[in-house]
Amino acid sequence: MGRLAWIASALALTLGFGCAAGDAPPGRADAGDGAVTVTDSGFDAGRADSGVDGGPVEEVGLCEACVVHPQCGSLGRCVPLTDGEFACAAICNPDIPSCPRGFECVVRPASPDFPVCVPVGERCCVDQDADGYGRGVGCDGADCDDEDIDVNPGALELCNGGDDDCD
Repeated sequence: MGRLAWIASALALTLGFGCAAGDAPPGRADAGDGAVTVTDSGFDAGRADSGVDGGPVEEVGLCEACVVHPQCGSLGRCVPLTDGEFACAAICNPDIPSCPRGFECVVRPASPDFPVCVPVGERCCVDQDADGYGRGVGCDGADCDDEDIDVNPGALELCNGGDDDCD
């Protein structure tokens, strides 16, 4: 095959698939930077994979919604919750518990090589003062003062010189 024909064939294949450099066509295993979308088990289903199709991802915290593992940083994994949502879970060591209050270190089928901190119960919410407000997909909302149970967006505003309802 002549050089010009080879270049034309390579160009046609690349343009025909419409994939980013180093990425696979839909339904084929990714060949890029190792980023894997949680919902497609390592196969490109036409969605943007971090660092390849869509560029760098924005990291989120424990219990916050995620789509790909890199969103959870190097010490977290994007895991499915019981309600079908995906959220970041911290990687942990079952022999040395380091999970936040209300979480336990378990091995999940979605990430068998990485034990992760998951909520005890149904809600994935990092809530230091146990008022239902904090950080995560299972919280009632964000908490402006996670050290005080009486200060949150659902609290009544009192005439005490403080902002009790986070407005």
